[in-house]
Amino acid sequence: MPFSNEFISTEEVEKLNLKEVWDKYKPRFKGEYWLGRQPDLTIDRDRNAFLMLLSYGDQYHPSWHYFLLSIDGRETSLILDLDKRSSTRLSDKPFKRVWKIVKLDIEDSGFREYVVNVLKDALVAYGYRGIHKKVDDIEVAFCF
Repeated sequence: MPFSNEFISTEEVEKLNLKEVWDKYKPRFKGEYWLGRQPDLTIDRDRNAFLMLLSYGDQYHPSWHYFLLSIDGRETSLILDLDKRSSTRLSDKPFKRVWKIVKLDIEDSGFREYVVNVLKDALVAYGYRGIHKKVDDIEVAFCF
């Protein structure tokens, strides 16, 4: 089964230790797990992998996206940016998301290659904004 965008059950939250993950990567909101909304992930259960958006944009880097990719419990935090070739209007046909890596700190080159391949699969499934905003006729491409 490939990656899919899903709301996650309470059982899966516990199984994946998502409350601990949340507190680790969102310390400003520690204990305020998902702020009252249902948790969502881009998940591939066969690979025991998930992609979680941590945050995006700030005043200096509005197009940066901060993600967590977990593969078999091994966490990789990363920063991705949208390339200038990405669409800026939802009405664009096709709508394009062109991702480039800002930060991905993995020293093991063999594992890095695997992470990048899993990341690409996850981002294709993630599309525009995961389960929260699906855009038809979307093309996802990479500068890495």
